[in-house]
Amino acid sequence: MSGAYQVDNNNDVYTVVNAETSYFWAVITGAASDAIFGTLNAPGFAVEVLNRTDLGTKALANGQYAITGYPSQSFPASALPATVNYVLSAPGYRDVPLSATIPVNPTFPVAGPTGVAMLLLPVRIQG
Repeated sequence: MSGAYQVDNNNDVYTVVNAETSYFWAVITGAASDAIFGTLNAPGFAVEVLNRTDLGTKALANGQYAITGYPSQSFPASALPATVNYVLSAPGYRDVPLSATIPVNPTFPVAGPTGVAMLLLPVRIQG
């Protein structure tokens, strides 16, 4: 967007000098389930990509996730095939380390490992 412009919000006027929109591609997608109940319902479900600052993540409580980035920058043809290591985590569940391989001439998004089941942490009841 070029040039500054003003936005009037009731009694406040804001001057926008630089407005920018960023777009990211889903480069790896997948889903996790609960090992016992099947359907995952974990509001704190998260994905952490290891040793890669160029990739972001998006995770939903039902276990669906995406690892995002700019494919041409994160996975140039000269660096393929490449392996992305990441960890799925959720409160009350054991962490699940995973890896996905980006092949030569990939079609994005690449599917992450299938059949990923999260195990509940053991609970000890004493009384």
